[in-house]
Amino acid sequence: MERIEINTGLKSFLCIDRISEISDKHIKGAYTIKSENSFTAMESLAQLGALHVRYLTDFERFVFLLKINSFSLPDFPNGTFNITGNLIANSRGAYSYKLKAEDKNRAFFGEMVFGVTDFDSIEKKENSNSHYKKVFQCLTKNSKES
Repeated sequence: MERIEINTGLKSFLCIDRISEISDKHIKGAYTIKSENSFTAMESLAQLGALHVRYLTDFERFVFLLKINSFSLPDFPNGTFNITGNLIANSRGAYSYKLKAEDKNRAFFGEMVFGVTDFDSIEKKENSNSHYKKVFQCLTKNSKES
């Protein structure tokens, strides 16, 4: 089977502004949505959940969005939202989350499942570990300086 790689051409596609709290069962952050595209709202929740899984696995495993069980979105989700993720259940290969974004007047929700697997090469592991550790450090540092 041929492997297809998709490259968006984007150097960075980070939808989270900061991470302000993190524990074994919970993560909290913020995101400013600057467009009316619903995919960025959904992506912010997916990124928050994936970063939490990476944190829980000590950045040692490959993490990917496996399934969106549900997602609700208000009209025109522009603005700054507090985003939270609560771990519902997990196994060695999957992590299930309830995720929420809210501002003073609106909220949107998602239930997502993230798959976890070992890296298929040392190079990919080293590059991914380094990248996501830096992203995580910047997002948590940003929250302390805000």
